[in-house]
Amino acid sequence: NFMVDLIDPAIGETCIDPACGTGGFLIRVYDVVREKIRTTEFSEQKKKEALEALANTALAGIDWEARAARTCKMNMIIHGDGHAGVYQANSLDLEEVKEKVRKRQRLYATAPAIEEGTFDIVLANPPFGAKDKTRRILDHYELGRGSSEKREVLMLERCIRLLRPGGRMAV
Repeated sequence: NFMVDLIDPAIGETCIDPACGTGGFLIRVYDVVREKIRTTEFSEQKKKEALEALANTALAGIDWEARAARTCKMNMIIHGDGHAGVYQANSLDLEEVKEKVRKRQRLYATAPAIEEGTFDIVLANPPFGAKDKTRRILDHYELGRGSSEKREVLMLERCIRLLRPGGRMAV
């Protein structure tokens, strides 16, 4: 709650959690923005459009663990929606993520893409203690080229790269 309140997501902003687990950050962002939409002076049609965008295109999450990604999708559905943007993948593996997005967009045309430099907000609690030794993955990261194989370090670089210029991040 503190991190989302600190970031203060606005109507129309996009948000990603590249280590989403069961979706706590995404659910809180959804709830905060939904309340802002509800209490704004938009017309009913504009509110409906803003809620649709929030549920279908504004939120993205990635988790390596299949069970966590499924649980996140379920939690998003229970809280209102946004599940179309939840992907099960290694968020450090750019090719795997791109392929998962491609597959999802066949089912949900409006499912958010995961492109560097495009998100207004990044919220994450990255995994600590694990290492990635896959050269194909490490070569995508400045910090992976000999400096570090620690996933938490690579994830911080990934988070920064996901932000658009002027975007906000809380980790």
